[in-house]
Amino acid sequence: MKQPDNHLISAVLNILENEFTLQCEFIDDQFLTIGTTSQRKKFQVITFSSLSVASAEMIPENNGDLLVITWKIGKKVSEVLRSKGVFFVDTFGNAFIRTEDIFLDIRGRTKSGLKSHLNSEKLRLEKMGIQLLIAFFSNPEILNKNYREIAQLTGCSLGYVSKFIKKLRATGFVVKSESGQLNMVNKHELLQRLKFEYRTSLKDKYFVGRYEMNKNVHPQNSNSENYSIYFTSGKAVEMKFGNLREKITELYLDGELKDFIKFNRLIPDKNGNLIVYQKYWNFEHASMIQKISPDFIVYLDLITSADQRLMDAAEGFYAE
Repeated sequence: MKQPDNHLISAVLNILENEFTLQCEFIDDQFLTIGTTSQRKKFQVITFSSLSVASAEMIPENNGDLLVITWKIGKKVSEVLRSKGVFFVDTFGNAFIRTEDIFLDIRGRTKSGLKSHLNSEKLRLEKMGIQLLIAFFSNPEILNKNYREIAQLTGCSLGYVSKFIKKLRATGFVVKSESGQLNMVNKHELLQRLKFEYRTSLKDKYFVGRYEMNKNVHPQNSNSENYSIYFTSGKAVEMKFGNLREKITELYLDGELKDFIKFNRLIPDKNGNLIVYQKYWNFEHASMIQKISPDFIVYLDLITSADQRLMDAAEGFYAE
């Protein structure tokens, strides 16, 4: 394998560290580690000043330990690499990288990556900020409600709602139309940030537990005044489209955990077939009538799952 272009690698490291706040280290002039100490993934690096379709097709299929770095990756080249399971990143910030706790799938950038996300870098995404963005993506009309209503619909504090929307406007992600309506713009950039931050900053914080569920019990048929359940991930795909048979059931619970456990005869099991999270939104969505979580939440759960079957189904719930 040829000697890596250290100048090219340095430019990409700058993007990964400064734009996506990833911990990276280039070691032994051939490997790049990405992630925290406990979840660090080691990639073998191969660099190209330019990469043609023909050259991309010559790269062997990979099991996820090869990272291609190039100045600018074309659409067809990126499709070839994706089909081969080869990860990549260019100096414009186009990237395809997946580990156990990181997922980047950024396409279509035509401007310098270090400049195009200056506003995104200034916008700090915390737990409540992510909850607000999820509400705005799920139902853009929420953005134009008064702050008190928004706080009630999202479970965020009134002060934080005011501060965060002002920050969205200051960084150019929300603009006011001539009619006075607020609208989200540059949604692709926000979506990429959400994909990266969602699990560690929000979803994981609402994890309730994992249980073994009797095969004769079907939670979707449960009827209790003390709790409600809303399915997500693969189970939501199965319920909505019927083209997936998922062995693991994942859902959000609203209400009394002890009643839910008792009614469904659940047994705590770290490898169980039922994963429960606490419901964190208060806004309504049409899908909830069928006991399915709001479409955009299902989309985030699917696209950040690191399971290719589920990721492929994500577009059925939200199209970028």
